[in-house]
Amino acid sequence: MHSAQARSTENASVDVKTNTDFSLPEHHIRNLFIDTGITLYTFRYPGDYLAVADSSRFSEISGKLRRFTEKHSDTLSIAVGKSVPLHQLSISLTTAETALRSLQFPAAGNDTDESVIEHYVLFDNLTLEIVLSSVSPENRKEFAEKTIRHLSDNEKELLRTYFSLEMSLANTAEKLFLHKNTLQYKLNHIYKKCGLNPRKFRDAVLLYLALEME
Repeated sequence: MHSAQARSTENASVDVKTNTDFSLPEHHIRNLFIDTGITLYTFRYPGDYLAVADSSRFSEISGKLRRFTEKHSDTLSIAVGKSVPLHQLSISLTTAETALRSLQFPAAGNDTDESVIEHYVLFDNLTLEIVLSSVSPENRKEFAEKTIRHLSDNEKELLRTYFSLEMSLANTAEKLFLHKNTLQYKLNHIYKKCGLNPRKFRDAVLLYLALEME
């Protein structure tokens, strides 16, 4: 974990990925590294700045990285890999790259998760996002074809609400201002259209994953 108690011999990779269409001037990135005490960094074409951060100071560094990302969220994303001994930095870089890809799936549907704030993400705080980010675009498309292809946008939003409320019929009906019987009818209609029953655990998992990967 990245914490003030971590040994100073451990470090974490920081991947600052800029939007190549609207790139941030390089001196802003350099000033960020100076401000955080990061002295070891390099540029990887076309738009990545790769840096090494001392894990013993990560609590302090993280706040500065987060604020910088929020300020420049239209031009960059920042991901932090797992903390490792210096000779294993390649592992930290790989996890930082995984964390960057996970930004396609913010907090895996959990609106209260603080591991992802806009364009800032820590690998150590990810769970389901690690799996989702490893699925290729082609396979995501194939999975959607087999699960939610026939559902309307309104039906998908209904399912998202249903899953966010722990599949509670009562809470979902209240949230959507529906009678409980109307909600049950809509869920049954979804079942008929896609062949997956949102009220059965295994089918619900497939629908949930399909919606998260959409």
